[in-house]
Amino acid sequence: MVACSAPATEPEDAGGGVDPCAVDGGVCPPARETTCRIERLLADATACASSDDCTLFIFPPNCLDYGRCPGVAVSYASEARFSIDASRLLTTFCNTTTCRPQPPCTERRAPAAACLDGRCRLSFPDAGIDAGTRDGGR
Repeated sequence: MVACSAPATEPEDAGGGVDPCAVDGGVCPPARETTCRIERLLADATACASSDDCTLFIFPPNCLDYGRCPGVAVSYASEARFSIDASRLLTTFCNTTTCRPQPPCTERRAPAAACLDGRCRLSFPDAGIDAGTRDGGR
């Protein structure tokens, strides 16, 4: 059994309602909660008008290995804010828990960032495949 401790409270959830990222159960609820909050930030950082608005963002090494393989697609306009907020969430989680439930990344294709349906998304030009929810797409 893996022991976990909860990450610090996230300020974006100060709205007073039930936080959809506050999850119960599983091997490490704090990891799922942290990943959910990062995905929420990512969903807000992907608006684009053309593929020129998008960039591939790869996180520095982190205890969940989140966003390193294959990375995430964000808009240039939102990249700095996303980087600061998401990195803060990861750092808080990694400094306050010992569980590391993420499997290693097996993606071997080289992604690119493209604007599809008004959202920056990962694409794999060689395969013509969109990475779906890993990039903030819904």
